[in-house]
Amino acid sequence: MSIIVASVLAGVGVVVTAVCTVLGARAFGNARLLAEAAPTAANALDEGLHEVAGRLVAEGEILAPLTGRPAAFYRLLLEQRRRNRWETVLDQRDGVPSAVEDDTGRVALLLANADVVVSAADRIRTGIYTVPSAELNTLLARVATPIVAPAGPFLRWREEILLPGDRVFAVGNAQPEPDAEGPPVWALHAQEGAPLLVSDREEAEVVRHQRRAGQRWAAFALLGAAAAALGGWGLLPLL
Repeated sequence: MSIIVASVLAGVGVVVTAVCTVLGARAFGNARLLAEAAPTAANALDEGLHEVAGRLVAEGEILAPLTGRPAAFYRLLLEQRRRNRWETVLDQRDGVPSAVEDDTGRVALLLANADVVVSAADRIRTGIYTVPSAELNTLLARVATPIVAPAGPFLRWREEILLPGDRVFAVGNAQPEPDAEGPPVWALHAQEGAPLLVSDREEAEVVRHQRRAGQRWAAFALLGAAAAALGGWGLLPLL
């Protein structure tokens, strides 16, 4: 094995291992968070980790940038195929101040700061943009700056939305917030090591999804560690 090949293997292996370990830990952490959070009625909240399920209520609406659909939340993902893998070009999300409403009250949440998992087929659109194209240029003119410059021959896109009235569940850290017109209102927030999770899926399905994602990232981390070890072995004669 040449020194260059060994160095590349070691460097790439270390980076892949580190990134995949972090992503895997996050996925397993999300699964544990969901499993530990007990469902709570809106009027029975206290400070701490809680899950609230009900109808999504939004203060206004925003337009999804690609399809123009009015929504309470959207996520737009653009990816390009490079070096036999999909590379993220743009991952943009936004949402209006919203709440989850059950039979006992409302709990505020900010969708723009949440990890949102959308599963309803009519809330998801996908497609392809050729690169370059007038349609792609028009889209890029009204969204955030891409992480990397788009390259051909095409980009695949995915747009997800949540609508007011959707049945959702939310898991986060419950905190009381002052209200000038009445008693404090409860809101769900992300906290260190525990994101705000919102989904229109069943909770058990999201737990399984997060655990499978964690297992995939763990497998990639092992491959990265193997590559790093192989590269390090090739560099031993230099030590």
